[in-house]
Amino acid sequence: MRMRSLVLTTAVLVAACAERGADRLPELVVLTPEVAGYDDVSRSPDGSLIAYTRRENPDNEAVWVADADGGNARRVTPFTANVSEPSWSPDGTTVLYQAFDLNSQSAVLSTVPAQGGEPTALVEAGLVMYGFRYSPDGTRIHFVSDVDGAIALRTVASGGGVPVVVVPRRVTRPLWSPDGTMIAMTDRVGDSSFVAVVEVATGGLRRLTTEGVELFEDWSPDGSEIAYSSRRTGQADIWAVNLAAGSQRQLTVDVRDDTRPSYSPDGKWLAYNSER
Repeated sequence: MRMRSLVLTTAVLVAACAERGADRLPELVVLTPEVAGYDDVSRSPDGSLIAYTRRENPDNEAVWVADADGGNARRVTPFTANVSEPSWSPDGTTVLYQAFDLNSQSAVLSTVPAQGGEPTALVEAGLVMYGFRYSPDGTRIHFVSDVDGAIALRTVASGGGVPVVVVPRRVTRPLWSPDGTMIAMTDRVGDSSFVAVVEVATGGLRRLTTEGVELFEDWSPDGSEIAYSSRRTGQADIWAVNLAAGSQRQLTVDVRDDTRPSYSPDGKWLAYNSER
């Protein structure tokens, strides 16, 4: 079994490294020194806590919450199989996660208080479930699953209830717009992939790219544009599309792949992975 530790490098370390010279890499800070399988780290809205999954063995996984420096780690969910993707409510009081119920043989979307307590099951969703996040106002959750045997993008009230189909097919990387009125995603049709948005209230879907080799990545903080990666030039580069005008611009031009852009809080910068 592959073992991982959660690591964090801070902006302060990056800045200090830059002052000392570009040949020095930032120092990695180990947050989880114990030997176990760690994954799916998620930072709380105020940055004071992290949630993550810890795997003792394939049938013995749980969500843990710790201080941002890795201290005061505590398990907040029961041990079960295939726990994944803990994410925070906007107010930082609740963690959303998926677990697999061995009795029903189904994925279950649940919430648990960030300080620990009894989990609340929201949706039982067959064998497929991913892409779940709270809306910005915390009232709804989007997720992709095969409820009733049909894979679709759905939403459900944050307290549970009957899921509502938003896009009646498999999509990937769904993410609420900052104002909660739209969900952006990678819309896949055959071997092609497009960046698209759907109006949550009406279900109206609009494709923002046409080349068929794009992957949605992130919303700008003001919701005016979307960053994505595209292979239209042969390798992956970072692009952005303006929602109102539909105009696109290429932000990186590299001979190797650039992927996974993420906006800074002020929207002026993008961090991304590069195979340079």
